[in-house]
Amino acid sequence: MTLEKWNDIKKDFRDALIIGNGASIAIHKDFNYPNLWGEAVKRNRISIELQDLADRLETGKNFEALLSPLLLAETINDTFKVKGKSIITKSYDKHRRALIDTVRDIHCCHGNVKQYLPRVADFLKHFQTVFSLNYDLLIYWAIMRGKNHKVVKDCFDNGSFTDDWEDWRRNNRTLVFYPHGGLQFARWSDDTETKLDTTTSADNLLEHVLKTWRQKSVEPLVVAEGGGKQKMRSIKRSNYLLTVHRDILPNCGSTLVIYGWSMHKTLDGHLLRQIQKGSYKKVAVSVHKPSEHNIKKFMARAKKNIGIQNITFFDAESAGCWIY
Repeated sequence: MTLEKWNDIKKDFRDALIIGNGASIAIHKDFNYPNLWGEAVKRNRISIELQDLADRLETGKNFEALLSPLLLAETINDTFKVKGKSIITKSYDKHRRALIDTVRDIHCCHGNVKQYLPRVADFLKHFQTVFSLNYDLLIYWAIMRGKNHKVVKDCFDNGSFTDDWEDWRRNNRTLVFYPHGGLQFARWSDDTETKLDTTTSADNLLEHVLKTWRQKSVEPLVVAEGGGKQKMRSIKRSNYLLTVHRDILPNCGSTLVIYGWSMHKTLDGHLLRQIQKGSYKKVAVSVHKPSEHNIKKFMARAKKNIGIQNITFFDAESAGCWIY
């Protein structure tokens, strides 16, 4: 079965792009892991007690979702002078440290991937709107290079998301949103959500992010784990994530490109539902190193899960696409 080449179809797909984990794996193989939580458990960084607590609270295997109730418990214990509060404090600190150390172990440094970033930026600029489902800094690094930051915007001004985000489209800019958050975003103890200071050089940005996370007054705004229900619970806690999910994702034109996203109904059903009820009429889906059997299986699943019949499948490694 023949797949389309990106350069042959790209003129028909300029509205929206969704980028999944497969795109990050193409650049840095260590992003090919089941989930951050699983990596931390494998490295013995999450205690049995915390794993049990996550099950009982139904937070899913989600760092961010468990940090919040731990911090709340610590605040309550401190307010009412509860004995044994140090156990909660130690658990909170250990869980935060597990997240920081696991991200540091997995994430690439800027110097090892910078050769790919110009091609990433060129690919992004083809679209009016980009949605990155990945927590990593690859897209952000690409935007920071050269003059890309002038034509690719994330709609944050002085660290805060602007409600009039549509105004950023002037001068044919590409807008980038992160439906599941990202390392560069943080939620503070007063529920303020910000993009971290970006004056730090690209080479030091990852360490700057991790250093900020060490503060007790801040949580990472990252929804990297859990099923669709658990992810939606975290999304609803965030003004930025909820705005992107509810108002922006479904309403960005009639054409949509999906690159490197498996479209798993259990894990990402909340996103698929938004696509189905949105404005999209025509979809192009990337296929990576396929066999004849896998193409047919993937096509059937994609058509079923996306719910849009006008779907084109193209070679993920064809010229002009992503880093190729």
